[in-house]
Amino acid sequence: MDCKDMVFKTSLSDNGNYPELCLQASLDNATFRDFRRNEIYNITLEHDSFEQGLEYLEVTQKSGSNVLSKIHEFIKNDQIGNPRVFDYEAIGKIAPTTLRYIKILSDLESEFGTLSR
Repeated sequence: MDCKDMVFKTSLSDNGNYPELCLQASLDNATFRDFRRNEIYNITLEHDSFEQGLEYLEVTQKSGSNVLSKIHEFIKNDQIGNPRVFDYEAIGKIAPTTLRYIKILSDLESEFGTLSR
């Protein structure tokens, strides 16, 4: 068997559907406009619920991290791809997936120090 024929799937994004969606979104404005609501994208990346977002927010708030001081910068992320957003009392409308990434940043800074340049 030739190694070129072997396919190693290491994540959901290796299924062929996700890369195809990414290609389509890069070529088609209508697909790009709403890609964060696409079922394939949702299965792979954009699947957090309001409740999960709230948990990410609460953990980040309790962490002592100052990443939430830049929340208006992070909210800009949600202007792309038309994600599902929810109104979180403390910070306004934001996608729970964006809150997940903010929490990860908080975790990284807690472990390694500031990542700002």
